[in-house]
Amino acid sequence: MKKNLESLFVKEELAPFYETIIWNSVENAVMYEGVDVSRYTDVELVNYSVARALGIHEPADEETPESTPEEVTREDGRPNSAGVDREVSWSPTHQEDLSEEADRFLDRGKDELAILLYATWVEHWINRIILMCSIGEGTPPELATALIRSCRLELKIGKVWTSLGMPRFDKELARRISRLMEARNGFVHYKWTHHDEESLDKENEDAKNKAREAKETVRLLTALEDAVFYDGRTESIKKHIHDSLLEKRRAARKEYETGI
Repeated sequence: MKKNLESLFVKEELAPFYETIIWNSVENAVMYEGVDVSRYTDVELVNYSVARALGIHEPADEETPESTPEEVTREDGRPNSAGVDREVSWSPTHQEDLSEEADRFLDRGKDELAILLYATWVEHWINRIILMCSIGEGTPPELATALIRSCRLELKIGKVWTSLGMPRFDKELARRISRLMEARNGFVHYKWTHHDEESLDKENEDAKNKAREAKETVRLLTALEDAVFYDGRTESIKKHIHDSLLEKRRAARKEYETGI
């Protein structure tokens, strides 16, 4: 017993991994099942999501509201898939790493490399949401993946996006994404032109401005996901996950040190 308790706090470096796993379970509940986050507290949502991920269908605590997510339908009236048994999908994502590395390149004046990573982040963001929501609507994973691979960007953030019950993209945000992809393609495909000193300075300034706009585009998309799926509470939910794991580690340490 003591050895098991010790492992809970000795390996604190694994805490970010566990936080990611728990957040993935929340993401599964929201995007696959259409759970309406506004109807639940952070505690209720996390408890329910983890229970579903572990295959525990009946809530085990009194904090879960009488109306469970299985009863929730999407705002457009389509039933969600919460009542359908399926394997939980753990979808690896490099979005946080991509944005952090892009920020570092931007700070160092490596604007073209920053643009490349910001654009990759945006593509991952769009594809992840479309894939998860498509599967949540009942599309077979293989077909959803094929849809992503075959669709042009304009279609993904247009008809495909709205067909999944999500609000239409803001026109200026869509234009931002298009400009970012054009800048990325110009770098990746070596579409550079010869410059004299004056025009080169202007080109460098343009690249810096495009990189700054790309960073802002990432912020806007992050805020959009928060508003559409998480009732503006992404940070609050993640903080609850972090704090609850920290509290469990503290309790385990105290129990271990008292020799219980």
